[in-house]
Amino acid sequence: MAFALTPINTVEDLEVLARLVDAGEIVAFETDTVPALAGQAFNPAVRTKLSLLKGRSEAQKLQVLVDGNTLQKRILPQIHPSARAAFSGLAERFFPGALTVVAPTIGLDDGSVGIRYPSDAHVQALLQQTGPLWATSANKSCQLPAQSLAEVYALFGDTIYYYNTRRSSAAREDAGDTACESDAGAIKNARSAENEHDTAVRGDVRSAENIASTVVRIRLDEVRQFEFAGIEFLRVGSVGKAEVLSALKDGFSGFGGQLF
Repeated sequence: MAFALTPINTVEDLEVLARLVDAGEIVAFETDTVPALAGQAFNPAVRTKLSLLKGRSEAQKLQVLVDGNTLQKRILPQIHPSARAAFSGLAERFFPGALTVVAPTIGLDDGSVGIRYPSDAHVQALLQQTGPLWATSANKSCQLPAQSLAEVYALFGDTIYYYNTRRSSAAREDAGDTACESDAGAIKNARSAENEHDTAVRGDVRSAENIASTVVRIRLDEVRQFEFAGIEFLRVGSVGKAEVLSALKDGFSGFGGQLF
């Protein structure tokens, strides 16, 4: 498929793109996983736009893409104190990279947020200009994610803007797994009953040569005054369980409970 976008919705200048994001527009770009649909994080109008584009419920949360500055100054202070040590340990070990951490928060995105700090240099540069972005895979609900901007354009046309981080028209092969919302709002892998996800995070699916990101959720014990209660794997991808558990155990040498 030829990569051909009309000049009006193809943006090369990051400052221009940042102004579009500030204005509530939706932009598509390639990441270190699959192409994303993204917009200004924590903007209710943007949530509505993304939900309408994908044809899914607004009740489903979106992951937040951040750069290092936003992570330190805006996100970390709002992570629930009981989850902060676990979040910081995972972030120090795996950010930037292919790990999304869903953490309880105080006063941020209705009490829970899925954070990912992408390793792609172009996306980092974008985030430095725009600030945090709500992001989701570029596809219609219950369909396979697009694997290139050409495929994204075929789906959404001139209704959104495009930032071409790859400058390439080569489409990637499908990885074979996808996430799909049911009528009840649950996220379920279409081909593996073991890969059920919480609605807090939209999973992204890597192409055959690029394995999916891993998604973990930090759990708190509400009965015991919201003490740290371990983590839950929502999906295992390029970061293995052993790596995550090892990082947590290193940071919680005195922790005698179950991490998983």
